[in-house]
Amino acid sequence: MICPKGAIQLDSSNLSIIEVEHLLLHHYLKLLKRRSKPTILYRTLRYISLMLSKICYSHEAIGLENIPNVGAVITSNHSSFLDPILIGNVLKRSIHYFARDSLFSNPLFGWLLKKLSVHPINRRSPSTSVIKQAKQLILSGQAVVVFPEGSRSNDGKIGMFKEGAAFIAAAANGVVVPSYIEGSFDAWPKGKKKPRLVGKTRIIFGKAINFSSYNHLPHKQALAQYTKDIKRSTEQLRDSLKSKSTC
Repeated sequence: MICPKGAIQLDSSNLSIIEVEHLLLHHYLKLLKRRSKPTILYRTLRYISLMLSKICYSHEAIGLENIPNVGAVITSNHSSFLDPILIGNVLKRSIHYFARDSLFSNPLFGWLLKKLSVHPINRRSPSTSVIKQAKQLILSGQAVVVFPEGSRSNDGKIGMFKEGAAFIAAAANGVVVPSYIEGSFDAWPKGKKKPRLVGKTRIIFGKAINFSSYNHLPHKQALAQYTKDIKRSTEQLRDSLKSKSTC
């Protein structure tokens, strides 16, 4: 038998079925960990942005233990250009994003975005290829950030959630980890050309929500309910941060 290049060879002789399962799981988790390891450039820029976030905004992260080591969709409210940075710089694993294709018009900036795992998307005519790409990323053990509102909030409040995040998680049989970012709207609201360099930002990650909990429902109804629950969880995280502020 010819072994394909890059294939992992396992010796399962004299092993029980349970032991083989444990061996396969061990190597699978090792593979996922290696694939989700950030590049040197990613780690360097992550460290710089985290230091700047702490200096300018005393940025704080809560609930990091809720981030799984396997493929997942991370959702958040979206109030500012700072949001992707405030999510990514607190996570040690690499994160993938989707951003409007116009941001890639500058060759140098577009190259940098791609190196930082940002993928272009045409918001005027979104393609099913984006869903397929996100699905493949999650199946390979990566984490994908999705802003269910689709665009930045005009007033900093949570808007209507679209079903994209739920659809991706369902297609990949993955989970959604909801999060809420506080303070980014005050630091850099929509319509302002430059951010304020002083403020306070926090992000809180909630418990993962698995689409399998909705398998008893018709698919369309399941996606709608999944999306509602993701938004409800985001609102609960917002309220949790507010209660912590008053304590």
